[in-house]
Amino acid sequence: METVSQHVLSRTTDAKLKEIKNQRAFLVKHYDYVLLEAETQSTKEDELRILHEGIKKVKDHHKHFRDIDYVELQIKRPSFYGEDGLSRWISKLRKEIKNGRRRQFQTKLFCDVLEEWLKNTTEEKSWVDVSTEKVVKKDNPKLTEIINRAFEPVDKSYQASTQEVIEKIFTSNDLNHFHDNFGYIDFNHKVTKQEVEAAIKNAINKGLITDATTSRELQALCDDDITIGELSDLMSIELQNIDKWDWKLDGDNPPALHFETFSNGKIRYFVTAEYLDILMLQIIGTRMGVTVKNSIKNLCVTGNHSGSNLHRRAGQNRLLTLLPDSTSEVETDVYHRTEREEQRASEEASESSSDIDDMAKTDVLQGVSNYLGIARAKNPTEGMVVLFTDINDLSNSLPHSTILAVMNAFGFWNYSVFFEKFLSVKVKANGREGKLTKGLPLRYALSDVFIELVMFVLDYQMNKLSHVSTVSKDDSLELFRCCDDTFMLSKSSKVISNAFEQYSSTLSALGMQLSSKKYGYCIVDFPYDPNNIYYTLFERRSEKNKKKDPLPKPNINVDDLKNINSTNDVCWGFLKLHNDGYFRVNPLLFDEFKKNMIEKVKSGSSLMKQVNVYNSQLKLLDMFVGKGAGINNSPYKDSVLKAYEDIHARFGDESSLEYFIRLIKENFIDASEFADVMEAWVYWPVTAGGLGLTHALVEPFIRSHKDGGKEFYMLSLDPPCHWCPIRKCPLSVNEIKAKTGGSTDPYSITWTQEEQAERAWTYMNSYAESSVAAWPQPDLDPPATEEFNKLVAMFCSRGSEMRQSVQTNLSTYWKWIVFNYSDQVLSTFGSLEFASAGSIPINLILSTKRG
Repeated sequence: METVSQHVLSRTTDAKLKEIKNQRAFLVKHYDYVLLEAETQSTKEDELRILHEGIKKVKDHHKHFRDIDYVELQIKRPSFYGEDGLSRWISKLRKEIKNGRRRQFQTKLFCDVLEEWLKNTTEEKSWVDVSTEKVVKKDNPKLTEIINRAFEPVDKSYQASTQEVIEKIFTSNDLNHFHDNFGYIDFNHKVTKQEVEAAIKNAINKGLITDATTSRELQALCDDDITIGELSDLMSIELQNIDKWDWKLDGDNPPALHFETFSNGKIRYFVTAEYLDILMLQIIGTRMGVTVKNSIKNLCVTGNHSGSNLHRRAGQNRLLTLLPDSTSEVETDVYHRTEREEQRASEEASESSSDIDDMAKTDVLQGVSNYLGIARAKNPTEGMVVLFTDINDLSNSLPHSTILAVMNAFGFWNYSVFFEKFLSVKVKANGREGKLTKGLPLRYALSDVFIELVMFVLDYQMNKLSHVSTVSKDDSLELFRCCDDTFMLSKSSKVISNAFEQYSSTLSALGMQLSSKKYGYCIVDFPYDPNNIYYTLFERRSEKNKKKDPLPKPNINVDDLKNINSTNDVCWGFLKLHNDGYFRVNPLLFDEFKKNMIEKVKSGSSLMKQVNVYNSQLKLLDMFVGKGAGINNSPYKDSVLKAYEDIHARFGDESSLEYFIRLIKENFIDASEFADVMEAWVYWPVTAGGLGLTHALVEPFIRSHKDGGKEFYMLSLDPPCHWCPIRKCPLSVNEIKAKTGGSTDPYSITWTQEEQAERAWTYMNSYAESSVAAWPQPDLDPPATEEFNKLVAMFCSRGSEMRQSVQTNLSTYWKWIVFNYSDQVLSTFGSLEFASAGSIPINLILSTKRG
């Protein structure tokens, strides 16, 4: 049965499409009449008058055509215009009417595309829609493995081994710190309205509220102060009795596990609950997450050198990424997105927003890339070993006994009963029934706390290992992690070997295993580059003073790494780390992705469906090639740009643009005066009457050219203008005067090229380790001329009218679309709109795309 909102949406959509059709029929008939009537006039003055009156009668469809009432008055004055002047105005009016006819043709095309889409939406099942029935097949080996593992008998030995690991890694002072902070988290503190609103948004963003009606009603509550206030009171009471909480489920009829397939092909399980329970669990998990994150950072700041080093890494190296910074923070999943949600995120992106923030998980790549860049610049004759580890099916395999042991060891004694109820819920799956013993119900903030605390045990061990066992600064171990993806880097193969040995043995003690298909190492040997000023400077300085700068001795021996026992490359998504220290797109993985992408696009049952699939696949590719990572070195950028060029230019036997234009001509256009299809219309946003196909090359182009091609890690290492390369510190005031001839302004100092290189090199060696974090750089916008700004303002004005809300700016992507194609739209149609904004079925466009 249709809900009220669905019924309203359906009726509104039908009415708007009908209105657009009627509007087009009227306008085409009107234009034909005006042109015919103008032809019958005996004088040019009358011809101009007929054309002008014809346009004025439908002036709402010619908003950008200037009023020429005064021209008519001037024409009535004898000899005001000569023959040429009259002909020029008649030509302009005829062109405007022709543009109006062309707009109506485009409007018909737009309506036909939407109607085909509507017709097929009810009949088809999207390739990204993975229903429970489809996933839960008895012959699905992945699913069978997950279910068998989830119901395995409890292995209590992990409790003892986990406790032993923690006591070995953490000092008694460290544990006392956790006990003081975690043992008595203040759940008696009243739940604020802001917490409730954040919990509602988090639950919806993370897919915990699966019913669309409930989701809409909860969102509406955020605007109801009285109800939100009552709900915050209820949550406050519930939190004070969490030891008595239980899943509000029928014990005689336990719920079935809900499974989803994710964009990386993995299957995960979910446990549904009553929505008030979901909100309470989100509030509990968020409060715990904030407390855990702040407490760990505080420990690292006030602790020993090892702890302080870990605090630095916690920020720039993406440790504790899953945990929120505040109780009112609205989160989205870092790793846990289904294929369906990837498509939805793509389709819901508006012209005024950018979704690059969704790629926070790729920041770990930036850290690794920056660190390698620093090493390359500091000592280019020395190499690096990079070890990558990934835990095998962490979310489905983490033993509950390990989680409970970690939580107890860190001082969460008061909540052990509550934790066990949350983890070991009784469920049924694939004909089996019982309590879960392994894995985590995804999407809950509390699950994120469990994952991060278990992984923190490994973080601290690796950090302690680096601090305690390092023989010299060059033998240090650098750690980068996001969720269970961990990179370890060192100039010493022995350090990496030892780290792997201890990491894998600790994983085993905690009941986890490395993914044999993913973990591996790469020996980075920075190649000789005579154009690298740091390389040549290092050689010159080494030759001049070998005592001061001795040539480095190799610390890397392949034999040291035999215990790693892996031939896998270091890969993340579709990226592979090469021996020169640069990430590039892996051609094998990319080619397979492209092949599948073309098949999925061409299987769409409607043109708009194919456009949606194409766009969503580009969003997946964005994630797999680290779009949001901010890696800005040329080898990476060139490799990514080449991948997108390959999709854009070679979509089968034709380019992607040629493919979609061919589909349009074959299915929607018969012999007519407007038989061509504009490139601009194909890329124009669907909310503005275009097809809305994503231009695959725009964003890679932006990333390739912003900052003039500089590498990010260099941006944070420019020395102060008065940095002295000899004394390796800033110049004094007197030294500045001596250098400038009397001025105290350090910016007036002139350095030779040799001195500038020396300054950069010495500054880097003095401060590089504290300067690895890259500074985020703004995207590259098109040249902001007055004409271009007017076009953007015009575009935003139309968007505000259509959405009935203020739109003040465009995202960088849409600015480039306007920059590249607005002239074609204006010259062809005389306007940026094809139909009036109020006639565009915006709710259909946004809602139907959600499937």
